[in-house]
This record gives sequence, structure tokens and C-alpha cells, in this order.
Amino acid sequence: MHPVRPSAMMGLGQEALMAETYYYCVKHHQVEGADGCKAIDRLGPYDTREEAERALEIAQERNEAWDSEDDD
Repeated sequence: MHPVRPSAMMGLGQEALMAETYYYCVKHHQVEGADGCKAIDRLGPYDTREEAERALEIAQERNEAWDSEDDD
């Protein structure tokens, strides 16, 4: 008997949502879909591939914004 992947047990609506979701894998330095690496190794989810490609830049921008809030 073969193991069933969690995505195979999801309803059609959830699969469609996952198909439109992108992550950036910090381990492999590439954009992945929902069936990519473990969550601990990813940033996201992002709505577009382009946004996921900018994941490290977005994280840096957010960190700088939070740091500046701490200075206030």
C-alpha cells in the first residue's frame, strides 16, 4: 500500500488554492509550490511567483521597518 499525500486528501477548492501559492525555500534558494520543502525551510506563502522570488528582500524590508518602530 502506498502512502497518501496530504494534498491528495484535500477537497478541490483547497487544491486550487495551494496551486496558486508560492514559497521561497531558503535551503535551496528557489521558489517552490505547496508541495516543496518543509515549512521550517521556507518563507511564504506568496500569491505570485514574482513575489516569492523577492522573499529575502521583502523579509529585509520588514525587519528594517520593525527595527525603526523599536527606535520610536
